[in-house]
Amino acid sequence: MAGGLQVMHAEAHEALAELEAAQVLMGERFSHDLVMEAVLAGMGPGEERVLHARLATVFEADGAPSILLAHHWLGAGRTERALPHLLASARSDEQVLPPELAAEHYARAASLMLSLGQHEDAVQARAAEARCRLQATSAGVLTPGPAAGPGARGRRG
Repeated sequence: MAGGLQVMHAEAHEALAELEAAQVLMGERFSHDLVMEAVLAGMGPGEERVLHARLATVFEADGAPSILLAHHWLGAGRTERALPHLLASARSDEQVLPPELAAEHYARAASLMLSLGQHEDAVQARAAEARCRLQATSAGVLTPGPAAGPGARGRRG
């Protein structure tokens, strides 16, 4: 059974395959922002959080990428479930992607940790963020820092 979905894993995968065939989804994303907006507009209060929790449960069982799990657990309002995935994504990003991406994940994790009262962990996440931003600066990439917001991106200097 697929956790909170109350359906078999095979049924969940079949439903996702049907959504892909209908071009509602492309892989792990909506096929277009307008499709996503239409789906969200048709949902009642709280349904979006329930859907995120259900998707996170299925994707977690399937070993989906950490950033995808963090996104869905955050969308479900389950910060405590999202944090380990967000940190795992930051550590992974640090190894294979530009350091500013890892810095953004560490900054977001630190902010969430503070909201949960995890001050010591937040200090460690901020230190990892600073290390990544220093690496980005050394590589000639300027990053906006946590005050610029969660969607902010660095730019070449």
